[in-house]
Parts: sequence; C-alpha cells; structure tokens
Amino acid sequence: MYPRTALLLLFVISALVVTVGIVRAQDAPPTDVEARKSAVTIPFQSDEPVSFQLQSDDVIWRGQTFHLLRLVEAKFSLDETAHLRASLKGGSTTFDDVEYTIHAAVFDSDGMLLGTASTTYQVQRVWVGVLVHVQVKLDMDFGISKRYTDAASVMLTTSSMDVLTPDQWQEE
Repeated sequence: MYPRTALLLLFVISALVVTVGIVRAQDAPPTDVEARKSAVTIPFQSDEPVSFQLQSDDVIWRGQTFHLLRLVEAKFSLDETAHLRASLKGGSTTFDDVEYTIHAAVFDSDGMLLGTASTTYQVQRVWVGVLVHVQVKLDMDFGISKRYTDAASVMLTTSSMDVLTPDQWQEE
C-alpha cells in the first residue's frame, strides 16, 4: 500500500504545481506587445523581411473593434554608405480622415539609441455603405550613420488619434 500512497501523493503535488503555474500565468501582467498593440519591438535584420503585428488604437463602432492601420512586415536595407531605410507593409480600413504618424527607433544590443525615423499615413474617409480595406506600403529613411552596422532591434509605434465613426461624421 505504501508505494500506491506515495504515487498518489506525487500525482496530487504535481497537479497542484501545474494548477498554480496556470493560475499565475493567467494573473500575470500582459507583455508589452499584448498590452500596447500600437508599439512593438522587432529584431533588426538587413535585407530580410521581419513579420510583426502593429496596429492603431481600437475604434469601437456598432459593437465591433476596428483598427484603421495595421502593419505586418518591415524590410530594412543598409547600404554601403551606412544609409538605413525601411519599407513597411500592411493594410488600412477606410473610416475617417485620420493621419497617423509611424515612429521607429533603432537600438544596438546594449539598448543604445542609434537613430530614428518617422513617416505618416493618411486614412481616407470613403463610405460606400461598407468599409473598404486597402494595402499599405510606407517608406522610412533613417539617414546615414556608421553606427547602424551595430543595429540589433527596432521599436515601431503609431500615434494615438481621435477618430470619428461613420455615424458621427455623417451627422456633421
């Protein structure tokens, strides 16, 4: 009987440890990417596309959540003169006339800021009875710096803007 009791006790303790781990994971604060969908840090890779999820703030309309700007891929290019550029791809939902600014900051492996760039994207107010989705391609120019050869990560963020819903701007 003793071996069965020990085995049962081991099973119960293991189940408790797993349960406590699950509860702690559920209560843990969200990661930075989960907490702020409008900011993301990605690894720097030259001439290779990097996938990520970056979206503008939530817009609630008729019980649904919309993001007027979504970026999903970045491709950085660093030429022989140490000129750094980026091409961002994603999509937009026509909704209201809103100009978002996308900011990017390049860091080395020690977290030292190497340079920044920004660009804008104008969401159009197009209404044909439905929302229209369009592809987006944005270019960023970080300028020239020999320090860009030490780039390790890039933080991207979108500005936070007031957005009118179609119901609100049709009333104006």
